[in-house]
Amino acid sequence: MPAPPEDAWQTLQRLARRLSGLLGDAFIAQTQIRAYLVQLEPTHWQRDAAIRYGLSNRLDLMNRQAEVVDAWRQIYVAADALQADLDVFADGNLSTELGGHNPVKFSSRDSRYRVGVRFDGPLNRRAERNIYRAELIDYERARRGAHRQP
Repeated sequence: MPAPPEDAWQTLQRLARRLSGLLGDAFIAQTQIRAYLVQLEPTHWQRDAAIRYGLSNRLDLMNRQAEVVDAWRQIYVAADALQADLDVFADGNLSTELGGHNPVKFSSRDSRYRVGVRFDGPLNRRAERNIYRAELIDYERARRGAHRQP
């Protein structure tokens, strides 16, 4: 007499799980066999030279060093914003006589000239000062991060 469909279904699921486990074990064994078959050629490097070469070619260390340098540059940019600004400007408007027929006959009476100096002192630069302090903190953070072991 054939088994009821529910029992057959449970048996099929149990066998499928067992087959899946066996296939996983076979995959692990195959990976281990391949790993043991790898043969490394001996190198001519001395230990200290190999360490120096490795440290000088590690991209993560190079990136950390670059972050420190970038943070240092940002300090100079923020410090520059703390300095006073002195702007000298000149403005001119050359005009011809109103209603005149000659477009290149400029009139000194109708023209306007303006020359000036604009000075912005560093007396109240709170935002720039806060940015400068933040850049100092970022630099110290980057410096400590570069000296930490990876």
